[in-house]
Amino acid sequence: MSKLDNFFYSFLGIESNNLAGITLHHLEQKMKDEKFPEKLIEEILLEFDQIINQQGEKGFQKWLTNLHYQVPDPFSSELKAAYL
Repeated sequence: MSKLDNFFYSFLGIESNNLAGITLHHLEQKMKDEKFPEKLIEEILLEFDQIINQQGEKGFQKWLTNLHYQVPDPFSSELKAAYL
């Protein structure tokens, strides 16, 4: 199992080939379970929602599984990260 597969299996509780399990609701619940700051959760979900609007849910799921541990573009700015 690759590191990415392991991440999705352990963090999201799904196997990477079951993309249907990757939903905003599921991601939000997992971030809350991991005690992410509420403001960070809101910002991440807002950006993810925009990606879903642009690429569709299936496109978003595929995009998320192909991140390869890179910081998503909307969060790559140090200034924005400091704000959160």
